[in-house]
Amino acid sequence: MVNGGSRVLYNSAIALSVACAGAAAVRYLPTIPWDSWPQLALFSALTIYLHARTVKVENRMNYSLGTAVFFPVLYIYGVGAAMIVTTLAAVVDSVAHKKTVDRMLFNAAQLSLSAVVCGTVYGRLGGTFGYAVSLADIWPLLIAGFVYIVINVSLVVSLSAMALGRAVRSRLRGLLRTMDKDFSAGFWGVVFTLFVAEYSTWGIILLGMVFAQFSRFIEMGVKMSVERGMRQELERELLIDSKTGVYNFRYLTEWLADPAVDPTAVLFIDIDDFKAFNDRHGHAAGDEALITLANLIKSVIRADDAVIRYGGEEFVVLLPNMTRAGAKRVARRIQTSLKNVRFPRRDQSLTVSIGIAACPEDTKDKHHLLGLADQAMYEAKRSGKDCCHSWGESAVVHSV
Repeated sequence: MVNGGSRVLYNSAIALSVACAGAAAVRYLPTIPWDSWPQLALFSALTIYLHARTVKVENRMNYSLGTAVFFPVLYIYGVGAAMIVTTLAAVVDSVAHKKTVDRMLFNAAQLSLSAVVCGTVYGRLGGTFGYAVSLADIWPLLIAGFVYIVINVSLVVSLSAMALGRAVRSRLRGLLRTMDKDFSAGFWGVVFTLFVAEYSTWGIILLGMVFAQFSRFIEMGVKMSVERGMRQELERELLIDSKTGVYNFRYLTEWLADPAVDPTAVLFIDIDDFKAFNDRHGHAAGDEALITLANLIKSVIRADDAVIRYGGEEFVVLLPNMTRAGAKRVARRIQTSLKNVRFPRRDQSLTVSIGIAACPEDTKDKHHLLGLADQAMYEAKRSGKDCCHSWGESAVVHSV
């Protein structure tokens, strides 16, 4: 979205780009080899098809094999023909993806100007235009293709700087992340060029069909990836507690239903005197306390461990491949860290009672394991709160 202060500069940049592209068109359009109109028509049809099937591969980033079509047109039929094809690509892309007129004009202009620079570099490097292109021209082909992509990206970033101001950095990072796809399309463009130089019209038809089919595969793959990501996100949301951001009881239910029994320690955590805290400070402060405690627990445990809001002010922590002794150390770290937190004022703190049980030390049944940790937590409550107790041990460890 262009802000008011940048509108004049933005429009001026587009006008300048269009003017430069227009001047280049006057210079190069007369050089189009119209006697090759059947081949140019095939390239135009392929360009329309590929750009109409452009797929989004990242946020605001599109990918199309249409770039690969540009290179054989430029290297074999010249800069003028390439300007026509790139302008057609910009128009089709804008119509297919409902882009504004100013964006369409800029895209057409910057693609045309990139074609001019690319063709100039290719000629200066001694590259051969026409059907005489061969493997002997491979380095001019690759270098000129690289220049085309760099110029293209530079012009887009420049306009983004005028339109978006500080947002250009994120735009530049996004473009750089997708440049590998541009280089891939450029490589296939060089292959396409050599193929057409060798087989003429049949080369356009055969490799064009391959590109069209490959474009469909890309589109299908991206759609499947997006759908899979949305499904995973939905499944994740169903397992997340909306208030604290940790797992909910449904996650625990799925863990209990899984028949696999692996060595796991369980912490059953309950906030001491939480009802009194809520009555004194209000439910908003109570919610803040729950969120803070959940984040504190996550900061203490490992990445593969799981924090679950069991209900109300109770949390369960699953610690895979950890012994009872290791779980006790984690419980002590939670209680020690909690002493440095005040809710919601400097003179008010919270404590927790923690019950500990471990598999297979205490039981090999998951439901029984959770029950033992719960009972151990109540033993910690009976022992004065603000302490942790391991099932099967007589001693209760009080927080220091």
